[in-house]
Amino acid sequence: VLASLETALEEGGVTCLADNSCSFEDGTCRQSGDGTQTVIEYSLVQTTELSNSTVLSRASSIVQELVDGNKLSFETTYSKKRATVSLNGVADSYTATEKTGCEEGQASEDGFCYTCPVGYYVSGSTCSPCPLGTFNPTEGATSCTTCPDDTTTYGTGSSASTQCMDLCIVPGVTYGSTVPPTGFRVTDDTVVTLTCADGKATDTDTFTCGSGIDPECNAAQKVTDESDSTTTIVIIVVVVIVAILVAVAVFVIRKRSKRANATSNVNANPSAGGRANTGV
Repeated sequence: VLASLETALEEGGVTCLADNSCSFEDGTCRQSGDGTQTVIEYSLVQTTELSNSTVLSRASSIVQELVDGNKLSFETTYSKKRATVSLNGVADSYTATEKTGCEEGQASEDGFCYTCPVGYYVSGSTCSPCPLGTFNPTEGATSCTTCPDDTTTYGTGSSASTQCMDLCIVPGVTYGSTVPPTGFRVTDDTVVTLTCADGKATDTDTFTCGSGIDPECNAAQKVTDESDSTTTIVIIVVVVIVAILVAVAVFVIRKRSKRANATSNVNANPSAGGRANTGV
């Protein structure tokens, strides 16, 4: 009955069924309370051009016209009895509730439904990559599988259990940066390069992730250049020697000056004494 009804609707002008922009789903048949009628319920689910809101409304209008105009007639054959039954739509019996969406395991983008690939899962109406520590090997999945204990993945979007590995997380370094960057998941034998900030230094520029080494960037030691030190010492020595020579020169000059004054005094005394003798 349901397959015959779908065919009748498609032939009757419900174009979304003909061009596969909607699908006939969730059909059920039951007898009315008095047993004189068959009640058929079904869904037309829009699967493409989701931004086009007229697809289902147009389909619903066409079905309404077919039913109310007594144009919806179809036959179905029961295989057990080989009996053919004709069904006709009853006027004013059609009701519809619009439903727009994609099938389970599908996401929508720009008005179209598509199946999420491996390594992804359906999250709302979009495909999202499997988070760190999870993987998904099938298309159209609605969830991802968690890696075994003590293992994780390199990044997001993993598609196989073989991508779950014993990994090392690159540690953070105060006043420094690393390559690969801090927080990256790498294999235990990955060599990490460390660069310290200005004014900081480290004992090692590289280390192996997972080796137990705890790299640090500390205050850099002030290194004095030997040639500069020698130059400084020479300059100091020269300055001291010059100061000593200046002091010696000043001392000699002062000493000579005193001798000269003493000689002048001696030469002046005899003259004074002669004048005294003359007076006697």
